[in-house]
Amino acid sequence: MTRSSLPRWGLVHFARAVAMVVFATTFAYAQTSSTLTGVVTDSAGGVVPGAAVNIVNNATQVTTESVSNTSGQFSFPALPVGAYTVTVSLAGFKTFVAKEVRLLGGQVGNVNAILEVGDLTEKVEVKAGSELVQTQSSTVASTLSVEQLSEIPLNSRNALYAVALLPGVSTSGGPRGAIINGLPNNTVNITIDGVNTGNMLQSGDGFFSMVTPRMDAVEEITVTGAVPGGGAGAGSVQIAMTTRSGSNQFDGSLYHYWRQPEFNSNYYFNKVNDLPKNEVIAHQYGFRQGGPVVIPGLYDGRGKAFFFFNFEHLYQPASVTRTRELLTEPAARGLFGYNVTVAGVQERREVNLIALAAANGQISALDPTIQGLLSKIRTATTTTGTINDIGLANRRQYVFQSEGVGDQYSPTGRLDFNLSDRHRLSGAYWWQRFTSTADLLNNRDAIFPGLANVGTQNSYRTTGNSTLRSTLGRNLVNEVRGGWQWSPNDFFANVTAEQFADQGGYGISFPASTGNGVTHTISPAPRNTTTWSVDNTLNWLQGAHSVSFGGGYAGVYNRLNGYTVVPNVVLGFDTNLDPAIGLFGATNFPGATAAQLTEARNVYALLTGRVSSVAGNARLDSAGGRYVYNGDLARLSRQSSFSAFVQDSWRLTPTLTLNGGLRWDLHLPFTPADDTWSLATIEDICGISGVGNGVGGRGCNLFQPGASSGQLTPDFDRFEPGRPAHKTNWTDFAPNIGVAWRPDVQGGWLRTLLGDPEQATVRAGYGLSYNQERIDRFTANAGSNSGGVIAATRNNTTGFPLVLPGESHPVLLNQPRGSDR
Repeated sequence: MTRSSLPRWGLVHFARAVAMVVFATTFAYAQTSSTLTGVVTDSAGGVVPGAAVNIVNNATQVTTESVSNTSGQFSFPALPVGAYTVTVSLAGFKTFVAKEVRLLGGQVGNVNAILEVGDLTEKVEVKAGSELVQTQSSTVASTLSVEQLSEIPLNSRNALYAVALLPGVSTSGGPRGAIINGLPNNTVNITIDGVNTGNMLQSGDGFFSMVTPRMDAVEEITVTGAVPGGGAGAGSVQIAMTTRSGSNQFDGSLYHYWRQPEFNSNYYFNKVNDLPKNEVIAHQYGFRQGGPVVIPGLYDGRGKAFFFFNFEHLYQPASVTRTRELLTEPAARGLFGYNVTVAGVQERREVNLIALAAANGQISALDPTIQGLLSKIRTATTTTGTINDIGLANRRQYVFQSEGVGDQYSPTGRLDFNLSDRHRLSGAYWWQRFTSTADLLNNRDAIFPGLANVGTQNSYRTTGNSTLRSTLGRNLVNEVRGGWQWSPNDFFANVTAEQFADQGGYGISFPASTGNGVTHTISPAPRNTTTWSVDNTLNWLQGAHSVSFGGGYAGVYNRLNGYTVVPNVVLGFDTNLDPAIGLFGATNFPGATAAQLTEARNVYALLTGRVSSVAGNARLDSAGGRYVYNGDLARLSRQSSFSAFVQDSWRLTPTLTLNGGLRWDLHLPFTPADDTWSLATIEDICGISGVGNGVGGRGCNLFQPGASSGQLTPDFDRFEPGRPAHKTNWTDFAPNIGVAWRPDVQGGWLRTLLGDPEQATVRAGYGLSYNQERIDRFTANAGSNSGGVIAATRNNTTGFPLVLPGESHPVLLNQPRGSDR
């Protein structure tokens, strides 16, 4: 199998989207940047226009300048998150300096500068810190900063799971299936530097990101849960992560987290089965380094260019306790035992199945392939684990610890360049490779220790982005961003025909009640969901209004593969055709129950290699338009979306701000990208009952006796490439409105109740959001329709290739074509 790259049609759409966005400036306000606003007033409360406002990033020493407008307001949009020093100066007034102003991703920071009459050389310094309460916005958001992330004891070191510690997050389904504020999983929009890294699987796993953000590579995580504003992006809940950046100082760390069984107590049931502790070992180590870009003798990037790099490796050998069943050694030779109760006393009886068959002219030869596999199973149980007698006459329980190794490599890099005083260019790249050998998570380890059939998982998980911030004028700032996520995941692609050499080149399924077999998986399932996006935001400060508007394009391209490496032979006893059916009755098995007779037939079928069916599928090959036996069904599909928004923050007074905006989401329908899909109409779904008078005339005449106006047999039509799965909804307009009022109570009992007048804020808001349904919801529905796969299972009804016409005796695993037995 080969991994698909960005499809040709995707490049065309991507180029068109870039052109459209640059021209129309439409999509989402970047959640990974921040905005600093404020009002300059004198000591009497009057607004002060024309004051010089200078902000300095404390980490990089990058300086940005502006001037307060006629309303005394200033705004610095699209700033990197971090701590800043704000300086406001005007002739005739003392210089105002606010230090440690902390800006958080996707949130609005605020500094109100009060200028006192005095000499310009005099300074009034305040230490601002970060706002505990949003005083300028009605949005409800929480942020985990880099300082908090570095101190959270999270053993997975997946920064996304740190969100589970915030209010409103429920983890009853585990961290991956967590929900926020009781909303469905697919309402959560996860981004890294503004690029969506979820989509696939988020219909059921709200906290699933193909690229797992590492703790030391994340600057901060902001969760927006209510009234997110028009520029926040699609979805009711936004989880926005920002890649860590370098500063003007060289700064780094080296770390190693270590887990070992000796550090833990043993599991109770391991003790019961006389098993050692599970091998929960983890070595998670790495380093990070950031600073200015300096090339001795060639380039000094202090204050202009910065880098950050983080490398992390997780080496995790692990074991899980598995419980299997196997035939006893006598049963494997054909000695079938069963218990009967005679006169209230239980006694064991035994029948030699092979001798019984020989005495009656039936097949009595033990199948050599099966005997070889049973021998391997017995040998495997002597290498490790415990065999328990759990009261089954012909089987024993086998408990052991299956072992696997997980390897995860996660390098991350970021570069920031100040191209000039007006333009800043930033870019980040995450590259991850995860391998699991064997894949314990998906239960694809060997059924018994040492058996050949083992499935592994190998995935590459990447995302990258680039952002250009440009100051177009004193009150006009533009930010354009583009990025992608590409993460091919090869589930069990290591499974080849060579793994089944000891099974005669087949997968083999044992009959019921004969123990676990030896075949775990014969069908690899690689997949990849690629996303890419481009967006633009224009910020404009006009009087008391801080307006942002913009939009963009996002595309999703999905590839699903499914193929079978060998046919699967199902062993069993055909009670209608097998001539040995007469052996299994009360005469030869006195006192046996029906269940015991069924078990005896199954054991006999296993030992003699009786084939009840050969399971297989014919899959449609899109390129050739033909069905290929056990071939590769490579299904391609896509989704696209556009959006536009306008958002205004109107500062009526220094203590009262109105927020309002409108977002338009255009989620284009899911469409196939190759010719392997099929669809059914409502008439097909209703069947013989016919279409009734439901909502929109699309209901079925179910539960109506005698209704037979429909068709008896449903038809499935071609779902042609490019054909939409549903009608386009052009009217997904999402308004939002809110108010943030700071009462500014300076004394009395209200001052005691409200607290700090600079923080105490009354907020209210209303917002409507539209969610994009994840692509796996559509691939699951449309992929379940007939057409892509046709059952090609062969049995006594459909015919065996090993049996000549007219023959009715059982097919044996090692029987040559047309042989007598």
